[in-house]
Amino acid sequence: MLLVISLARYGGDVFTGFSARDAGTHITILDSLRVQTRAAISEEARRTRSLERGEMIDPNMADATELDRLPGVGPATASEIVSARAAGLVFRRPDDLLAVRGIGPATLERLVE
Repeated sequence: MLLVISLARYGGDVFTGFSARDAGTHITILDSLRVQTRAAISEEARRTRSLERGEMIDPNMADATELDRLPGVGPATASEIVSARAAGLVFRRPDDLLAVRGIGPATLERLVE
């Protein structure tokens, strides 16, 4: 009975192309996927955390994940803010944010509140 099971298992491994020497690679890939999943969950938790009363986010310093927490700012606009900053734009006044694609007067009003 054990011989039949062993042969069936070996045949399945041959058919799928899996061998015992590949097991280390599969474990490494799984570990990598676990780390990526935990990082994505952590980032999503940071991204969706509401601003606390009186909390302010500096558009000159915050990363895209933090900027995404601002009202009316989603991932695309947060990335635009970071890109504008990288291109040399400095935000000295709230109105300076109007230079960022995706931020108009209505969004600016929500941000200033």
